[in-house]
Amino acid sequence: MSTIELIIKNPAHLEAHRKEFLFPLDVILEEVRKALACRMPCPGQEEVFVWKTKRPVGTGGLAKIHFWTSGDCWAPRTGRSIPSHLIYGKRPKIRTLCIWGTWKSETVFELHTVYPGKPAPREIHDPQLTGEQMRESVNFWARHAIIVEN
Repeated sequence: MSTIELIIKNPAHLEAHRKEFLFPLDVILEEVRKALACRMPCPGQEEVFVWKTKRPVGTGGLAKIHFWTSGDCWAPRTGRSIPSHLIYGKRPKIRTLCIWGTWKSETVFELHTVYPGKPAPREIHDPQLTGEQMRESVNFWARHAIIVEN
C-alpha cells in the first residue's frame, strides 16, 4: 500500500459533516487514506466513490420517502442558501463513506469532502446544476429527504 498525502481543499466541507461521524476526524481521514491506497490514481481526475468500512463510522443522512410519507418539507439548512428536502427522524449508523476529491499526482489527493453515506445528485435548487442533471436530481430528491434529528 502506498502512502497517500491528503490535501483538504475546503475544511468547511469537512466541518459540515463532523457531527455525523462516530469517530474523530483524524480517524476518518485515516480511513480515507486506506481507501485511496487501494485506488488506481489518475492525476487530474476527479473521483467520487463509496468506501465500505469494517465498522460503523457515521450516521446516514438520507431517508427514502414515498408520496404518502408525511412530515417532509423543503427548507434552508444551516449554512446553506438553497432549500433542501428535509424530514425529522433518527439517523441510522452506517459503514460507508462517500469520498470526493481530485488526484493531483499518483500520491496526492485533494479531498473536497467526505461524509457517511453514498453520493447523491445535486439538490434541485443548486445553482451549479446543469440541465442534463435536472431529471436525475428531481427524480432522486422527490423520493429522498435529508434526515434532521430533534
